[in-house]
Amino acid sequence: MKKNELLMGYLFAFGGLILVLTGLWANAILSSFLIASGVGAFGSGTVLVCKYYYWNLPKNRKRYEEKIIEEDIEIHDELQIKLRDKSGRYTTILGNFTICISIVIFSVLGKCGIVDNSRIIVMFLSGYLLFQLASYNLILKYLFSVC
Repeated sequence: MKKNELLMGYLFAFGGLILVLTGLWANAILSSFLIASGVGAFGSGTVLVCKYYYWNLPKNRKRYEEKIIEEDIEIHDELQIKLRDKSGRYTTILGNFTICISIVIFSVLGKCGIVDNSRIIVMFLSGYLLFQLASYNLILKYLFSVC
């Protein structure tokens, strides 16, 4: 593994520790958010550091090289690329459909008086849907111009 990954692990762990201590020290509204983010960052950093030392043991270096070669083959395999692209497209379509259904549901719940401030939620979801559609079209046009 690269030294950058070890450095990132130490930075994540140190940053997570600082966030946890800040969350414990400051009695603020967001202290639980700081503590949760800190624990997540500390855990991620610890895992990165442990993986670095595990894979750099002399007995594991050969297995690590084999693993990297296998991952490289999987990443660049044409079938894998095609399936990932289709999966991403279907996920985007399903997400946009879910946003549309959510807009209708929150509109109805707002009119019935069940959800307060439903207009904000509907406006946010509508803006997000427009952003999804616009970014899809822009990225598609860019990719066609590059190829």
